[in-house]
Amino acid sequence: YHPTLHLCYELMTRGPCENGLLYTYNHTLDTTQCSCSPKLAPHYSPALSQCFELETKGPCGKGQIFSFDTKIGLSRCRCKDNYVYWPGTDSCYREYTPGPCRESQ
Repeated sequence: YHPTLHLCYELMTRGPCENGLLYTYNHTLDTTQCSCSPKLAPHYSPALSQCFELETKGPCGKGQIFSFDTKIGLSRCRCKDNYVYWPGTDSCYREYTPGPCRESQ
């Protein structure tokens, strides 16, 4: 619950917060707040020093989502399911579509 706005938001979502912050509960102050810190891993992006909802677009490019990579222990942008990465545009494109190619290719 956000007392100023008189609205409910799910914790660990963007809620009423600015981009890069998540709606969290502060146990010490017994209130909700917008915050971000490395303690909010896996929602924290060390490269950007910001927090994002998992499995959403977050800070990612076209065709990508922000998700936790268990192999490296950090969150990062990855291609959506059934998409492939194209380094030339730093984007992901649906398989079996023209992607970044011209129609004649």
